[in-house]
Amino acid sequence: MKSRLLPRRRRPGPSHKREPGQQCPVHKRRSPQIEITFNKDLKPASVNPNTVILTRSGTKVPGNVTFNSPSKKATFKPNALLGPGDYKITVLGSGPQHVIDVDNLALDGDANGTAGGDFSSKFLVQRLA
Repeated sequence: MKSRLLPRRRRPGPSHKREPGQQCPVHKRRSPQIEITFNKDLKPASVNPNTVILTRSGTKVPGNVTFNSPSKKATFKPNALLGPGDYKITVLGSGPQHVIDVDNLALDGDANGTAGGDFSSKFLVQRLA
């Protein structure tokens, strides 16, 4: 499934006025964020930058990870805008550091019915012409 985020059209107004060389506050580029929703309550401390990892061509992308317990949602926010390329988000369910639920079970990220598998998803960032 493909989706596109299209900017809303705004009428020119006072918020578009700026000094030469300054970025327009209305069209300021925003850093993306990746949201992962879980189906069980987790131990919040287990959801962190060591267990939710974004990579580009095998190199770790620095960023912050937050977890909202009521919504069961983890958010990875890169420290900088993502450049064009292939990316992979991984949530660890195996290894010395991994995501665990409130029952002390490791993430079953590979959905094989056994605790301890990693979840991963790939995506492509393209430059728009």
